Amino acid sequence: MKSKILDYIDFERANALLEGFNQSTDFVTAILDLDGNILSKSGWRQICTDFHRKNPETAFNCTISDIELGKKSKGNEKYHFYKCINGLVDVRVPIVIRGEHVANLYSGQFFFEAPDTSFFKKQAEKFEFEESSYLQALGKVPVVTKEKVELAMNFLLEILQVIIEMTVEKIEQKELTEIIRESEAALLKSQAQLKHNMEDLLESQRIAHLGTWRLDLATNQVVWSEELYKMYGFNPTVPPPPYTEHMKLFTPESWDKLSTSLNQTRTLGIPYELELETVTVDGSNGWMWVHGEAKQDSDGNIVSLHGVAQDITERKRAEEQLVYLSYHDHLTGLYNRRFFELALKSIDAEVNLPISIIMFDINGLKLVNDSFGHDSGDALLIKAAETIKKACREEDSIFRIGGDEFVVILPKATTDDALQISNLIKELASKESVANIKLSISSGFDTKTSALQSIAEIIANAENCMYRQKLLERSSMRSKAIDLIMNTLYAKSKREAAHSKRVSNLAMSIGAKMNFNTDAANQLRIAGLIHDIGKISIDEKTLNKPGALSAEERKEIERHPEIGWRLLSSTNEFSELAQIVLNHHEKWDGSGYPNGLKGSKIPLEARIIAVADAYDAMTSIRSYRKALSNEDAVKELTRCSGTQFDPEIVDLFIKQVLSDNVASG
Repeated sequence: MKSKILDYIDFERANALLEGFNQSTDFVTAILDLDGNILSKSGWRQICTDFHRKNPETAFNCTISDIELGKKSKGNEKYHFYKCINGLVDVRVPIVIRGEHVANLYSGQFFFEAPDTSFFKKQAEKFEFEESSYLQALGKVPVVTKEKVELAMNFLLEILQVIIEMTVEKIEQKELTEIIRESEAALLKSQAQLKHNMEDLLESQRIAHLGTWRLDLATNQVVWSEELYKMYGFNPTVPPPPYTEHMKLFTPESWDKLSTSLNQTRTLGIPYELELETVTVDGSNGWMWVHGEAKQDSDGNIVSLHGVAQDITERKRAEEQLVYLSYHDHLTGLYNRRFFELALKSIDAEVNLPISIIMFDINGLKLVNDSFGHDSGDALLIKAAETIKKACREEDSIFRIGGDEFVVILPKATTDDALQISNLIKELASKESVANIKLSISSGFDTKTSALQSIAEIIANAENCMYRQKLLERSSMRSKAIDLIMNTLYAKSKREAAHSKRVSNLAMSIGAKMNFNTDAANQLRIAGLIHDIGKISIDEKTLNKPGALSAEERKEIERHPEIGWRLLSSTNEFSELAQIVLNHHEKWDGSGYPNGLKGSKIPLEARIIAVADAYDAMTSIRSYRKALSNEDAVKELTRCSGTQFDPEIVDLFIKQVLSDNVASG
C-alpha cells in the first residue's frame, strides 16, 4: 500500500539527483514503492533492457529476482545484496520516513568480481541471444567492490535524506496548518453553536415567560436574566433592585410567603415552589410561579440562592375564567343551573326562613329567534336578566337555569315580598322591547315557611304557577308578535306589502267562486296576507334586489315557507294557516318545495294561494322586468296548468274571477 507520505516527496528533484548520480558514477538507481511501482529511476544496463527484460524466460527470472530483492532485510542489515538468476548483482536500501518504511532505493546491475564469461555464453545459447552483441553488453557492466557500492549508496542516501527532511517538514507544516485550520473552524463552529444555544435559551425563556435569578448571600447582589426584567416591567440595561426592595414586587400576602421560604432556603437549604401575586412597575397585578434552591461550597456552607420564575398570569386568569364560567351563564352573567343546585343547598337552612322561590319564563323567545335571528333572541334574554336584577334585593340570588328560564332565591322573604318583586319585574318588563317586540315574562312563586317543607316541592309549585300564567299570556303575546312581524316585513319591503294585499284579494275572489263559507273565506284572506311571513328572516338587500337572484340568494328565498310555518305553528289560532303557508310553493306535479307534495295532497288553500301569488307576480312591475299583460299572464297560467298549478283552479280563475274583473272594469 502506498503511504500518503509519498504524495509530498519532490520526485522531480529526486529524478534529477538520481540522473546526475548515474552520469557521474555510472550507478543505475531507482525508487520503488512497497507495491513495486517505479517512482523514480536513472539508467538501466543494456544487458537488462535489450536482453534479459525482453526474453519471456529471462524476464520471468527478473521478476523472481525483484521479489527476492524486495523482501525484508534480515536482522540489522542495512544493505540487502542479491545476485539475480540472470547473474547480475543488485542492492536494496529501505527508505524510512518518520519511522515508517515507505519505499526502497535500488541500485545494481554490476559485479563484485569479473564475470564468468562461459555462464553468459551458455545463457546466450539457451535463450537464443546473439552472442557477440550479448557479450558486448556484458562488457559494459561495471565490476565494483562492495565497499564502493556501500560508499555510493551512503552518499546517495544522505542526499535523499535532505529531500526526505524537506518532505517531512512539508508534511508537518501541512498537518500543522490543517490542525490550525480545523481548530479555528471548530472554534468558530463552537462559538456559533454557543451563540445559537444562547439565542434558543433566550427565545425559549421569552416564549415560556421564564426568567432566572441568582442571589450572592455574601454581597446581597442580585443577577437577573433579561426575561425576568421584562416580567417585572424593568429596563434590562439598569441593574435590578436590591434584594431589600423585592418586597415591593409582590402583594403583602405573597411577599410573606416568599420571604418565609427564602429564609428557610438560605438557612436550611430547603428548596421552595410557590405561586405568587406580583406587582409590576406600572402597578398592575399578575401571577408568577417561582422555584428557588440553595448552592453550597465545598465545606457545605450556603453561599448563594438560585431560582426560576415563570409568568403564569394568563394561566391564572384562564383558571379564574373557567371557574367563573363553571358557575355563571356566559350570555347574561347570572349564575347558572350548576351553581343554582349548590346555592340551594346552602340557602335552604332554617336561619333563612321564610325562603321564597320565583320562577320566570321569557314569552316568545323562539318566535323572536325564528323571526329576527338569534342575536335578537340573545338581546331579549339580556334585557330580561337586567330587568330581573333591577327588581331584586341585594341578598337575592338570580340564576338562568335554561334557555328561557330564570329563577330567583329570596332568603327571608315572605309571600307578599315575592309577589311584590314579581309584579315589579312585570312592570319593568313592559317598558322594555327588542326588535319592537315587548319583553314579556311569565312568573310563578311559592314560599317555604317551615323547615319541614321540601325545597324541591316549593320549586315545583313555583314552576307550575309560572306555567299556568304562561298559558294565559302566550296566545295573546304570540298573536301580537305575528302582527308585529308582518308590519316589520312590510316596512322592509313596500312591494311585499302591496303584493300580500293583492294576493289576499285574489284568493278571496277564488274562494267566493268556490262557495267558501264565511270562516273559510276569512282564513283564506288572512293566508293571502301572511303567506310570505317567512321572508322576515330574508336579508333586506335580497328582498329588494333589482336584478336576478344568484343561486345562493334563490336558495335563501326558498327557505321562507318553512320559516313562516315555524312562526305560525307555535300559535293556536294560526296553526291551520301554518300548513297553507308551508305548502304555497308546492307544485301540482310534485316538483315544488319544500316537501315535493303532489296533486290533492297539497292543501286546497295552498293551491289557491299559489295561483293568486303567481298571477300577481307576473302582472306586477319588478325592478328587473316589466309587468306582463293580462293576456300574457293568462297564457302562462294556462301553459303551467296541470304541472305547476291545479288545472281546475286555473280554469275557474281565468273564466270566472278574471272575467268578472274585466266585466266590472
